[in-house]
Amino acid sequence: MPIGVRETVRLAVTSLIANPLRAMLTSLGIIIGVLAVVGMSSLIEGLNRYVTAELSQVGSDTFYIQSRPSVQIQVGGHNNMQDWEDLTLEDKRALEDNAPSILFVSAYSTHFGV
Repeated sequence: MPIGVRETVRLAVTSLIANPLRAMLTSLGIIIGVLAVVGMSSLIEGLNRYVTAELSQVGSDTFYIQSRPSVQIQVGGHNNMQDWEDLTLEDKRALEDNAPSILFVSAYSTHFGV
């Protein structure tokens, strides 16, 4: 035997009046959950826009050459990055002299943790 809409609303209101603390905590949980989802969506969208803007400033005709990878993965305590040679100003000059299709060459050095 189906219960009517009026009876369902009456049961819900009666339950809310009988258990106000449970109703408040349930509402608070729903509010926190919705805020968390909206906040994470906004954060992800903001990061996507930031990365897109930064990459568009660099341009599609720009690229970087570096002697070491940007991400270092260490396996078994061995660090193979110490075997790699650094790029030098002579390497920069060689690019300028031997690659006429390259319009601009710049060099910079960063040493993190030093």
